[in-house]
Amino acid sequence: MEPEKKHTIYRLGKHGRREQDLESAGIEPWDPNLAGGIENAQALEDIIGDGITDAEHGKTDINLSTARTIARAVANALGDAPALDRFAATGEGDRLLIEREYLDLFENPTTPDIVRTWVNWLASFVFWNEHPEHPRPIAFPAIAAEIPRFLVRDTINVPDSPIEFYRPASSPEEERTATLGRINYQIEEYGSRLRAYLTLADVDATSPTLIEDLEANYIGVYRDITEIISTLTDFDEWESDLEEWASERGLRGMVALDVDEIEKMTRETWNIVELEGRCYVFSR
Repeated sequence: MEPEKKHTIYRLGKHGRREQDLESAGIEPWDPNLAGGIENAQALEDIIGDGITDAEHGKTDINLSTARTIARAVANALGDAPALDRFAATGEGDRLLIEREYLDLFENPTTPDIVRTWVNWLASFVFWNEHPEHPRPIAFPAIAAEIPRFLVRDTINVPDSPIEFYRPASSPEEERTATLGRINYQIEEYGSRLRAYLTLADVDATSPTLIEDLEANYIGVYRDITEIISTLTDFDEWESDLEEWASERGLRGMVALDVDEIEKMTRETWNIVELEGRCYVFSR
């Protein structure tokens, strides 16, 4: 008897290679239910490959059908992956549970590069489906192992106005709840400057050094951008030097500093947060 063929990607004997094309096998690549029932490794590979090619050509995400098919392939490879199984079957599920399972395969040193690429696409689809406002990297998809470290925007709903902050994408609900309580307590002590600091996209509200970082980076609070420019830059000196230069050449009143460019430079030099009618300035 001829020995059973093992697929080189999954290394699981129960998944044999498909010997007929998808249509002849009764599988439609666009079928939204395909991910819940296909176990043939080659069929999965073909559908995934087509879906990724379409995404690359369109410079966009993979579609839900492709994401579910990748989830089916990864779940098959892992053998015990209930969150991925559910996503493959329904297109729904808990992102953190799905993440925990696909990272088991992604971080396994024996996992082929092509499978890691699939996981990157799946991870990016699931993450940006939940956080569409998050900036996308130039090189897309994102690396699956880096996504848990992304800082995602969150809010605390309080009577006066929502408090915006950022936390790691991998934070479970219990950690989020603890963060909400801690931020409320800290804002009572540090007030609006902390509220302003927390709105910066690179500030992790769960960091144990949050307050120390605030103290180290806080520069001051100002009425408006004009006061910031006057206080933190050499604007007055530049203006005086330019007037002297213009006067020497008979050009008084004909030349002036480009205030818009100076404001742009100022905003690039410091983090400026406008909150409650005032401007809070922090080091970059």
